[in-house]
Amino acid sequence: MALASVLMLAVAGCAGSAPGEATRPAGEAQVECSAEWPLWMAYKKRFVQSDGRVVDFHARHSTSEGQAYGLFHALVARDESAFRAILAWADAHLAKGELGQRLPAWQWGERDGQPGRVLDPNAASDADLIMAYALVHAAVVFDEVRFAEVGGKLLGRIAAEEVAQLPGLGPMLMPGPYGFDTRPGFWRVNPSYQPVPLLRWAARVDPDGPWAAMVVSAVRLAEEVTPERFYPDWAAWSAVAGRFVSDPERGGRGSYDAIRAYLWPALMAKEDPMRGRLLARGTRLVEVARQEGWVPEQVDAFDATKNAALSAGPVGFQAVGAVVAAALGDEALAAALEERVAAERKADGLFGEPAFYYDHNLLLFAQGYSEGRYRFRADGGLELGQRRAPCAR
Repeated sequence: MALASVLMLAVAGCAGSAPGEATRPAGEAQVECSAEWPLWMAYKKRFVQSDGRVVDFHARHSTSEGQAYGLFHALVARDESAFRAILAWADAHLAKGELGQRLPAWQWGERDGQPGRVLDPNAASDADLIMAYALVHAAVVFDEVRFAEVGGKLLGRIAAEEVAQLPGLGPMLMPGPYGFDTRPGFWRVNPSYQPVPLLRWAARVDPDGPWAAMVVSAVRLAEEVTPERFYPDWAAWSAVAGRFVSDPERGGRGSYDAIRAYLWPALMAKEDPMRGRLLARGTRLVEVARQEGWVPEQVDAFDATKNAALSAGPVGFQAVGAVVAAALGDEALAAALEERVAAERKADGLFGEPAFYYDHNLLLFAQGYSEGRYRFRADGGLELGQRRAPCAR
């Protein structure tokens, strides 16, 4: 059986029908229903060009992260035209038309008055994994076997180029193919690049790959770099010490990368045995939110003395905090943070002034989950929420 067929069979029960949705009788016309998602529509209008390029206007560039997030959100929204456009742009501009045969470059943009081009050819493994995940599930949702073919090949490239065997630990998803073994015996890693649901999914669709062992590595990483129950942006594996330590370049700072390390466990299925262990590693974030009424923008995960004077993070951080609080059972705090987020909604449907690309990706992940638009299964597969809009025939 072809790889694409195997992958589609593996996810058919996850994304093919929505939870609670009646199965269509055999022979009935397959009609796509699109429940309009106001936040996605506003995001698409502001940050997604007509050609599918997702633009971070603050940084004045596009990234594989942005394209991967766009694919995931478009899939959740069942926005097939946007999904195809975002994929086509990523393929053409980040992978030279060979996505799956090669990893996408992580950064593209204009510089020094020159036309747009790849600014950094290195890849970003978290984006690559999310892209592969979205592609394989989209093969079922949009009935397009080609997506599974590309997603499967991309998953293979990730395993071959972005996974390192760390002495004394085992396989670990590195931030990219190269540049992170900065000195002998040290490998720089990013806790937010280890979404356990996606690793579980990869282990199911590629059982001969390194993915199951990487779940163990990811949980060990989370537990060893959170002595203060805050996640850092970066950390390092020390082969000499035989453990994870503070990153030699960034120290214990936890901010715009780390916020996702709190988010992924909160999105995990309640049945996942690792969910509680991972949520427990970030509980200080919720404690600060209870005390101050907001999620902090920056903390130090290794030095508690640096956390005496914290300041509020942007709106996307508050949205993540609400999901984490709910996952930890603090519904009152979740509601308070959701109110804080709602207060920043503007007339155009976006949040904050100005509206930032990264904030809105955090908002889409958080809101999509809170509204029941998607769920991760215990095996990592994706379930899309029940369609809310009537079908147009």
